Amino acid sequence: GLLALDMHAKKFGDVSARLSARLQQGPATAELLLLAGRTYTSINELGEAERVLRQAIEKEPTLLSAYAMLGQLYLRQGKLDEAMALFERGGSHPLASLGRASVMFDRGDFKSGADLAVHGDAATASGRARSAAQ
Repeated sequence: GLLALDMHAKKFGDVSARLSARLQQGPATAELLLLAGRTYTSINELGEAERVLRQAIEKEPTLLSAYAMLGQLYLRQGKLDEAMALFERGGSHPLASLGRASVMFDRGDFKSGADLAVHGDAATASGRARSAAQ
């Protein structure tokens, strides 16, 4: 509703105020925290985004999208080690797989990154197995 209208009108101060007010009303679900993290990221309030995404993970440790989203935030900030750790915890979530590929690209490992981006986790697992056998 109003949050979407404020986003569309680029009233980012209003967006932030509405989110803060809603989060202070009471216990937030992991899904609400995830939405808040996505919204804070899109209005470039990265500190708030990190805070609520960490809360989402704490509240629901199996929420793979929260790991992937926080990893994307760290990737955006150039925190490659932190991003990769979160992407690995994000398991099979598509954003986590693409995030791992992005970290590989940023580190200069273009072959592994491309394999992961195109073929998913199965390609990197078989590549690790081939490397270990050699």
